[in-house]
Amino acid sequence: TKLDSLSGKEVFSLRRQDQELTPAQRINGSNVLMEVPRFLLSAGFYTLATDAQDWGTLAFNYAAPESILAQYSPEELEALWQQYGKVTVFKAANAQDFAAGLGQDYFGTMLWRWALMLALLFLLAEVLLIRFA
Repeated sequence: TKLDSLSGKEVFSLRRQDQELTPAQRINGSNVLMEVPRFLLSAGFYTLATDAQDWGTLAFNYAAPESILAQYSPEELEALWQQYGKVTVFKAANAQDFAAGLGQDYFGTMLWRWALMLALLFLLAEVLLIRFA
């Protein structure tokens, strides 16, 4: 962890609801190197803290299947969610296609530009009729 305002005397601890652990640590400039015992902590979120303040949150995860970063394909998602009926899987190759498709699906065709131009056209026609009639 890189921290800016360390005096070198801080003692960091990891806190979670009913647990608190002070691991072996070494402060070198603005870097803190902590040696966290692998089997002493249960999986979950811990607050990195000193007596003066909380510095952030660390997550520990020991279950290997939870660490897999693979993504579902759109076909797998459709198979998983088909039992719920009204779920739609949106497929897009890039960000522009995603934005265009999302706008089309949820906002429909934007007709306000056409309505504004039509209103201005009728306003022009009314002005011309009043002026020359």
